Amino acid sequence: MIGGMIGLIGVVLGFFLNLLSNCLSEKKRVKEEFSEIKNSVYSTTIANNLFPELLKLKRFLLRHSRFLKKRENNDFYQKWLTHPLVEEAFKGIGYWDKEKIDEMFRDLDKTKL
Repeated sequence: MIGGMIGLIGVVLGFFLNLLSNCLSEKKRVKEEFSEIKNSVYSTTIANNLFPELLKLKRFLLRHSRFLKKRENNDFYQKWLTHPLVEEAFKGIGYWDKEKIDEMFRDLDKTKL
């Protein structure tokens, strides 16, 4: 009887430890994906290519909408990711200038998970 209870406790404990491990792995994967997307925006050296990179960030935030509950993330989303040219992944010229890029990068710096 006691041996059976110990075995059952071991199974339940193992289940919860596995669940916790999977949860932590998923959280780490999401953070890494977010960092990779932000880095791809920062490393875009041709201004005309910013909209496609911002589209990646928009799609990430829509997939993980719980992060939009953070004011900084929602502010960035509303200000920079709702522009129609983001959805089109527009690669044309004329929208971005140095001041806009710097402002967008400052706002992107504030985003977090």
